Amino acid sequence: MTKKYTNFFLSALLALCVITGCDDKDDDAPAITVSSNSVTILATGGEESIEITTNQSEWTATRPELDSWCTLKTNGNALKISASANETITPRSTMITVTAGVGSNAKTQEITVTQKAADPSLEITGTPVHLDAAGTAIELTVTTNTGVWNASRPDGDTWCILSQEGDKLTVSAEAYTVNAERKTTVTVTYGEDASLTPKTFEVTQQGAAPVYAIEIPSDFSTGDVQKVMYQNVKVAEVCREYIRIASSSIDKQMIVIYPVTTEGKTDLTKGFTIPDGGAIVWDIATNTCTYTPGTESALSKVYLAEGDFSSTTTATSPINAMVEAELLTDTRPNDTRFNYKIVKIGTQYWMAENLKAQNYLNGTEIPRITNSTDWNSNTTGAHRLPFADTQSFLTFGAFYNGYAMYNEAGLAPEGWIVPSNTEWDKLKKYIGTNSGQKMKSKLTSYWGGTTAGAGTNITGFDAIAAGFYSSATSDEENGKKATFWSTTKSLNLIVKKQTPCFYYLDSSSKIFVYGNEHDFIFGHSIRCVRK
Repeated sequence: MTKKYTNFFLSALLALCVITGCDDKDDDAPAITVSSNSVTILATGGEESIEITTNQSEWTATRPELDSWCTLKTNGNALKISASANETITPRSTMITVTAGVGSNAKTQEITVTQKAADPSLEITGTPVHLDAAGTAIELTVTTNTGVWNASRPDGDTWCILSQEGDKLTVSAEAYTVNAERKTTVTVTYGEDASLTPKTFEVTQQGAAPVYAIEIPSDFSTGDVQKVMYQNVKVAEVCREYIRIASSSIDKQMIVIYPVTTEGKTDLTKGFTIPDGGAIVWDIATNTCTYTPGTESALSKVYLAEGDFSSTTTATSPINAMVEAELLTDTRPNDTRFNYKIVKIGTQYWMAENLKAQNYLNGTEIPRITNSTDWNSNTTGAHRLPFADTQSFLTFGAFYNGYAMYNEAGLAPEGWIVPSNTEWDKLKKYIGTNSGQKMKSKLTSYWGGTTAGAGTNITGFDAIAAGFYSSATSDEENGKKATFWSTTKSLNLIVKKQTPCFYYLDSSSKIFVYGNEHDFIFGHSIRCVRK
């Protein structure tokens, strides 16, 4: 009996142990459910969350190793599924396996992840295309997710050459020798779907730089500076000018042609000499030049292309440019329209005639005073005609008192100034020895009727002995002196105040003289220099 009760007690105790073990969660039969068995992600990428329910303390989620575009992260009972952007036009998918438990008792759920395809796309970098006249190739990058693309242009535009390899499109052209641009349109198609809209871009090839044919004038009687024009645009400048290079003993008049930039400025570093085809290069800062002789002997026609001159050209149809005198046209209001010759001396451009303005630049009258009393009392500016004679005025210009230079209404023509000592001294220094002789007109009639009084005028300044006006002696020194105002003031010891300086040429001297100061009431000629 005792043995029977003992066996019953052991059996009951064993049963109690099995039930308790079954209460442990991981000892339950594995079970797992997911909130959705499919996920769809946009082509641009994104993240979706799936809730995982399981009776196991741990669970895992895996996907095929090759599908690296799909990223899995666990966060408690949530499975985060994300995808990078799908840039292809093909949808992609993968299968995620969620597992609870291990071994043969493990339970799984499968989640299908699908990512949508991108819309067909095409990008072309580097457009529009601008080719030079030589047709130098330009490479573009073509990016498409369709895997295929093709570039074409109209059949008639054979000058435009297209070459494609990989994602590169090379655009080039045949050399273009015409002075005009040409254009075509390139069309790029992509993908297999004919409904896709192609992209287009424009290809422009610039024409060859114009080649100008320029006949060099032999007659400079209309002015020592001649402008070369094409369709009202100045492209070059021909100067009969005085060239002095002390280091090489060059002291003579030469004909030099200079190119003019697209900004309208004369390029003094590219002088081309006639008739030898040599080179003149100016240093603006020092007002000096260098000269390299050429090998030509009788040039009378030159060609200009892209800022450079030559004696020959390969152009089949060079453009004939017109050469005409470059004059300073003074168009101030209420005054006679005077045209003044211009001369280039060194790097300066001077009027080659005396000023004849009778109004200020704003149109206000410059009083013409004929009697000495009114002249002496004027303090705002006045002028008079030499010998009170119109014909003399047209030849010699006007005499101006010192006040006229400083009137705020403006005396010099637009773009020009009445020179200061700085401009006069720069001129004098460049001309060098016997500067006065080189500045005076060769016409003896303007210099006392004697050859000794006249000059060589090798500079083209063409000074004539107009004389000057003094209220004490009236018009004097005509035929003997040419006097010019300077805007620089200096202490005048006679009148005990600052008065303008002046310069003069004398029939008895070969030098250009700084005359110190003159009182405002003197009347001198005015020569202007370009700003």
